[in-house]
Amino acid sequence: MKKLLSFGLVLLLGIGLLCGCGKNVTPTDNPGQPSSEGTKASTTASGDADTDYFTWDEDTITGLTDIGKEQTELIIPDTAKSIGMSAFLGDTNLIKVSLGVGLEEIGEGAFYMCKSLTEVSFPDSLKKIDSSAFYFCESLQTVTFSDSEGLEEIGDDAFAMCKILEKIELPEGLTSLGKSAFYPCTKMNSVYLPASLENIPANVFGLKTNAIVYVKEGSWADLHYSEFVSNIIMSEDPMYVKSYY
Repeated sequence: MKKLLSFGLVLLLGIGLLCGCGKNVTPTDNPGQPSSEGTKASTTASGDADTDYFTWDEDTITGLTDIGKEQTELIIPDTAKSIGMSAFLGDTNLIKVSLGVGLEEIGEGAFYMCKSLTEVSFPDSLKKIDSSAFYFCESLQTVTFSDSEGLEEIGDDAFAMCKILEKIELPEGLTSLGKSAFYPCTKMNSVYLPASLENIPANVFGLKTNAIVYVKEGSWADLHYSEFVSNIIMSEDPMYVKSYY
């Protein structure tokens, strides 16, 4: 009888061990490891949220979302090829914008009356700044153009009424400068004109009196200097000083 009981206990113990070996342990059963679903959620939450600030039409930014309008600084994604007409019109919260390396065109009135914007730097990829793009950006103090010779056109009134700009260095490769592009910019005391720029409209600049206009010797701007810097209303004498660089 004792042998029979001992045999039964051994049999029960063996069955228990076999059942334990067959149990599946899921990641959630191990408190030391996160689940795969938890990792995925964390990655999504930490993604770049800048694209949520814009409205889009394919690769063109057409405007700002409600949360975008609250931002003081914007980073334009590299995937954006253009900023559309009036995209940021009247955004008085915007202080600084960083333009993506894929941007090719800034549309008409894109930053029109962004009165708090203080600085902007243009990427190598940019080809065109359309008319009134930065019109009446009255706090705009620093504008930096790329040296890549990619920019070809600046439209009419593009930087008109930017009254505290002090210096502009237009890049080589620029061939078209619109009417009143920098008129008036009454604090500007120096402007650099590239050799590539021709047919500059009269009164394209409204600079500080006795501002220095730097030109390349023998360029169109040098040979036709008096045609676009003369103060037609007050006198026929040039109101700026020409210098070579």
